[in-house]
Amino acid sequence: MTRRSFIIKGLLAFTAFLLARSGLKPGLSEAASVVATLGPKGTGDKMRGASRVVSVRSEGATRWDYSSYPYVDSVDGRLVERMLNDSIKELASEADESAAWKRLFVSYKKGETVAVKPNFNDLYKGFKGFVASPAVLNAVIGGLVKYVGVPETDIIVYDCTRIIPDEFRERVRFNVRYVEPFGSSFLRKVQYKTLGNDLVKADLSSEVKMSSDVRDKNGAPIRCYMPKVVTSAAHIINVPILKSHQFTSNSGALKNHYGTVRFSDGKSSPEYLHPPILDSSIVDLNSHPEIRAKTRLIVMDGLFGRLAKKGGPPERWKAFGGAAPNTLLVSLDPVALDTVALSLLGLEAGARGEVLLSHEYLHIAHEKGLGVHEDTGSNGEFRRIDMKVIKI
Repeated sequence: MTRRSFIIKGLLAFTAFLLARSGLKPGLSEAASVVATLGPKGTGDKMRGASRVVSVRSEGATRWDYSSYPYVDSVDGRLVERMLNDSIKELASEADESAAWKRLFVSYKKGETVAVKPNFNDLYKGFKGFVASPAVLNAVIGGLVKYVGVPETDIIVYDCTRIIPDEFRERVRFNVRYVEPFGSSFLRKVQYKTLGNDLVKADLSSEVKMSSDVRDKNGAPIRCYMPKVVTSAAHIINVPILKSHQFTSNSGALKNHYGTVRFSDGKSSPEYLHPPILDSSIVDLNSHPEIRAKTRLIVMDGLFGRLAKKGGPPERWKAFGGAAPNTLLVSLDPVALDTVALSLLGLEAGARGEVLLSHEYLHIAHEKGLGVHEDTGSNGEFRRIDMKVIKI
């Protein structure tokens, strides 16, 4: 262990002790504690340091004409990699990529698994639905491999509700593993060496305690669990997308874990957690220690965006002159990140003369200590969220 690593680990433990003694609500992840301690000097506000959100935008990140498919092939992968690495440096208050990535993954040990959860909800539509871009996954995985030293085969890209098709895998240039529902064919399981792979199954020792009763359409009680892919991993990276939803304002970082939860009846659809229990269920899932304590990084793919409440392709944004948002949002705080995403969605809604749905789940998450939410003032600026903006 280097002297620098020793100091960082010591400060990490000391920060956890101070947070416990300070009376602050628990829930800062290990990585958030590191940035709270080693971030910009002179702030003195640990929650603010941990709740930094970096927005990086480059108009050249996408070149889609909104008619040709697959739209993801219009993304400039090299530019996206630069966007992500610049935002990681800003997030970790480091001058170079290697030091920044290592700071966020200071707890990583050789042999541990990193689970990456993209938003694949519309992936069943091929690339005619808005999903996390392969270019963003390549940038995230590339950072883990190049700077943190994680072997490609120790990285798992997963979604417990959607099959991850070949056309997506072919665009990921790393030899990572995949975990998906059991709808795969026998030949597919042989091809991807997932025959007998039970990581998508519920870990019955890791139940999610829900604050509202969860029942099926016949009224039978349903229990919720973490999947083995999460309980067996040491680190999680959350990769949501910039979009609205038919039941809530923002299908962002917190709601992305609807593709994580497992149900006692074996079904994969998270429809059991839709209204009237949606807001509390989103918070309950993200309060579980397997998510709360293991999440090291959140990268929202806002290269494209969708305001329409139901699934479909990305849309032109009036707020950006008819172009795509061409933005990544990066944070350690899922509540703060979703709050910033909400402001972008609200900007577009205003440009279209529309109104967003409720974001009550963000208020509940804030009260539960999952992160920082605030409604912006008349000037649109944040007071408690440490907002950093990068333009390339």
